[in-house]
Formats: sequence, structure tokens, C-alpha cells
Amino acid sequence: MTDAGTVNAGITWHRHQHATDFARAIADRLTAALQDGLQHRQSASFVVPGGTTPGPVFDDLAMRNLDWSRVSVTFTDERWVPTSDPASNEALLRQRLLVGKARSVGVISLHTTAEKPSGGVAEVSKRLHALPLPFDAVLLGMGGDGHFASLFPNMPGLSEGLALATTASCIASDQPINGQPRISLTLQLLLCSRVLLLAIKGADKLQVIERAKSAQPLELPVAAILQQNRVPVEIHYTD
Repeated sequence: MTDAGTVNAGITWHRHQHATDFARAIADRLTAALQDGLQHRQSASFVVPGGTTPGPVFDDLAMRNLDWSRVSVTFTDERWVPTSDPASNEALLRQRLLVGKARSVGVISLHTTAEKPSGGVAEVSKRLHALPLPFDAVLLGMGGDGHFASLFPNMPGLSEGLALATTASCIASDQPINGQPRISLTLQLLLCSRVLLLAIKGADKLQVIERAKSAQPLELPVAAILQQNRVPVEIHYTD
């Protein structure tokens, strides 16, 4: 069972009783956004996170009837590891989405042959700039510390990553964060989307969302998502 309601301006909650409902509802919303792009703009694009949340969503999407050859997907962020590494967000997507009907989707990788993420920024920026904007949909996850993408509390470069006036499409962290160096899309690029979804699981993350409504984004980055007024935010939640 799902109930939906607006809790404040620009934020809509969708609470799902079961994890299967949660994944299906997100896949439904992404499918609708991509269908709209294919119908009205001849192509479609979307952005997805890594972590444990998107796997079941990818499984569902992989069986949807879309002209996937006209769809492109990229990532909110990426760990600077080979794309064959189990820690890679791209590896998860290729294992769970690029199967079944979605095998022809175009993947815009955030990883390059550069030794460090900073060395790959120019090439990744070029790839991202080739995508038509706005994206049809962006799906975000959130960590218990309030990070989204690879924009972590008090990390070096976070101010640029959260700046709405920046022209940068991505930022790099050569110093490992939670184990790996990383590259991340900036907030301003993530907000270039017709649909913005935030998927969270667990009561502990509900508490983070409540704190973020009035927190400083440098301390709780997801606050920048909740406090902006460029794009309405749809929050999907399950225990």
C-alpha cells in the first residue's frame, strides 16, 4: 500500500509498505518519465545512484517495454575503481539493468583511464555535456550521514559541489572517502532534471530528512536537495 501527500512546498512523500512496492513504484515513475522523453523529444536520459537501493529497481526496469536504444543513463557518482570491480556503480547497472529488454541502453561512464579522479574530470565533463538537458529523471539515494551522490559532509570541494551557480558538471575527490577516491555530479547538474526522486529506507533516514529541512548543507548535504526550489522532490520511503 502506498500513501502520497505533500508535506511542504516542493516535496511530495510516497510511503511504501513493502520493499517490493517501493522498487516497483520507483521503476513506474522512471518508466513514465522516460516514455515522456521518447514520445516528445525522440530520446531520453536518466541518472542513477549506486549502493543497495537501485538493484531491485534495475531488475524491474530491465523488463519494461521501452525503446531502450534511444535511452541514455549515467550515474550520480562513481568510485574510482575499474568498472568490473564489484564496488563500481557501473558494474551494478550492467549486471542488473543491461539484461533483458534494456540491454541496448546507452551507458555514459563516469570512469576513465586516468590514474586519479581529478585526471578524469575533463573527459567526464565532455561526456556529460554531450547529453541533452534537462535529464528526464534523476534518482538519488542518501546515506545515514546525509550525503547524496558522492557529496559528503565537510568533504574538500563540497562547497563547489553544492553551488547552484557553478558551471562545473562534476567534482573529484582523490582522497578516499569511505574507502575509495570518487567522482560526483554537482548539485547544479543533478537539478537539471524534469523529475527528481529521492529513495530512502529505514526510520533512521527519516530522522536525517527531518533534520535536513533546517540544517546547513555543508553539514548535511541532502539539505541542499530539500531546501532548493528549482525542481520538486519526490521522496520514496520504505522501512
